[in-house]
Amino acid sequence: MISLIWLFRFSIFIVVVFQLAYPFNIVAKAQTAVGTAGVSKIQHSDEAAAVKLGKFKTLMVHTKLPGSGCFAAHYPLTKWQKVKCVEAPNQPYPLAISKAKPAYVGNGSDWFSTVTSGVISSVTASFPTENGVTDEYGFRGANSATVYPNTYSLQINSNTFTTTACGGAMSCYGWQQFIFTNSGCVPGLQACIFMQYWLIGHGEPCPSSSWNYYPGQPGISASGCYMNSKATVVPSQPITNLNAINLIGTAQSSALDSLIMTSNNINTPLATSGPSNTLGLGQDWKSSEFNIFGDCCSSEAYFNPGVNLSVRIAETNGSTSAPQCVVTASGSTAGGGATAETNNLALGACSANGGASPNITFLETGGGHLPKGVSIGDTHLTTFARSHYDFQASGDFELLEADPDLEVQVRQQPVNPPSVSVNTEVGIKMGSARVAICENSVLLNGALTQMTDGNGIMLSGNVLVSRRGPIYTISRPSGDVVQAARAGDIINLTVNLGATNPSTIRGLLGSSVDDSHSLVMRNGHVLKTPFTYSQFQQYAESWRIDKKNSLLCDAPIGFSMPPKAINVSDLSPPEQEHARSICQQAAVSNKELLKDCILDVSLLRSNNAADVFVFAPVPKQMLAPSP
Repeated sequence: MISLIWLFRFSIFIVVVFQLAYPFNIVAKAQTAVGTAGVSKIQHSDEAAAVKLGKFKTLMVHTKLPGSGCFAAHYPLTKWQKVKCVEAPNQPYPLAISKAKPAYVGNGSDWFSTVTSGVISSVTASFPTENGVTDEYGFRGANSATVYPNTYSLQINSNTFTTTACGGAMSCYGWQQFIFTNSGCVPGLQACIFMQYWLIGHGEPCPSSSWNYYPGQPGISASGCYMNSKATVVPSQPITNLNAINLIGTAQSSALDSLIMTSNNINTPLATSGPSNTLGLGQDWKSSEFNIFGDCCSSEAYFNPGVNLSVRIAETNGSTSAPQCVVTASGSTAGGGATAETNNLALGACSANGGASPNITFLETGGGHLPKGVSIGDTHLTTFARSHYDFQASGDFELLEADPDLEVQVRQQPVNPPSVSVNTEVGIKMGSARVAICENSVLLNGALTQMTDGNGIMLSGNVLVSRRGPIYTISRPSGDVVQAARAGDIINLTVNLGATNPSTIRGLLGSSVDDSHSLVMRNGHVLKTPFTYSQFQQYAESWRIDKKNSLLCDAPIGFSMPPKAINVSDLSPPEQEHARSICQQAAVSNKELLKDCILDVSLLRSNNAADVFVFAPVPKQMLAPSP
């Protein structure tokens, strides 16, 4: 009884924290029946029957579909049978075009599998391992006020390519998606599979009434015309069933385009298919993306903390050579072929494998009900309570301490003196593992280590250190994730807390999760707004670290702060307007983040300084010393 009471109280705590952290309503989970008309549930009673069913599914995946439409294969009959189609959701799953990339999965931040020869005829996508997954919430359609359980999409996305379907329209390209939505089909918010075809860059009017025009989101997602195939209803898949789902997307110039789905909670493979000449993907399919995302409209899938997934993209292209793990989608347009939907996990290491089933396999981890804490640019800090302040001090500082064994330290150094400062080094202690990202090197437990792109190294306590392009990710199974993203000489930091107790958070990111109006000094003194610049200096000094306790790369540096806080108002009107145009062109829209962006573009003298603010957490409360 005691344990049940504790579990109930903990569940209430998590919901309260989630609601404090995010500005939307939450619909509680309810058990739903799994099954749909014409689809048989698993009813085998022994291992031998399960083996036979598995062989049957494999056979049907490789059995030619009889034509366009919606199909099911009822065990043990080894032929596809037509079933009733439904309408796919009339909503876009748009193409990401932002030059900036988020710290989490999606919107251009992903591992993409690119073949080194030939063209892809089919992709088999799956999640081989799924650990720690208990909950997932997402938006339905364009409604961003409420999140619902088990609301997500699985997407196989192609590269962009030249297509005759553009009909001569300038700067128009094809893009094809193979989509499973867990609640998007009509009528009745059913789960279904379908294909979405795009003419990226095509203006109004679209080629025919079959196409829908999407205006795009400037700087974030591409405009164009989209059209859906017919959709096949499938049983709803609880988020805990991810590792049992397989999606097989096929596009061949001389055959049908199709999407087949199998799962362990049905013994009936299901398929949808359409003409291959809708876009002609089969002639130019070179790269693919697969992952779990929000269900349409640039939305996000929110996982519980402590999630660890592996993702596998296996491609058939007539070769046994390994494809490549690529950090940027290939294709004919900006964004290549990346969806604008996201999830709240962080990417880990990626491996490319050849053989009978060439594939890439990569990891992603994290999740959590708290927003991420960040230290970016001319160090603009957003705490886990979404308090936001500009920390322009130079020196070595405690960014975060959290019980029992997580610590993150940063070195901030002046740039364009006597101006503001930026992060140039980061030191992390996660359990007994120590990681230091230095200006020109990486230290793992004190040893100089070379890390190649896609490389992952396991340290004690199952702490994984991985690299994806300029981003270093340090994570562990509990869901604690630290990302250090290099942008020239600057390191932008994102911290995700998994099972760590929020009440133990200390440091520059350590204001209480239920009080966004204050900062807390090392001695526990609470600095509530309004506070003076002198008090702010005392706060900064309280979080300095000394040589004895340093996790950084070399000896501590001295402490300094500008004589007063530097703000946008200190810039000349021409400087402000020049920086504003750059930030708005990069799609920085939030009022407070736009101010940060204008300041950094001007003071750091770099147009690229705008990128980090495109996907930065939206502040809840601004903290600044009184003038």
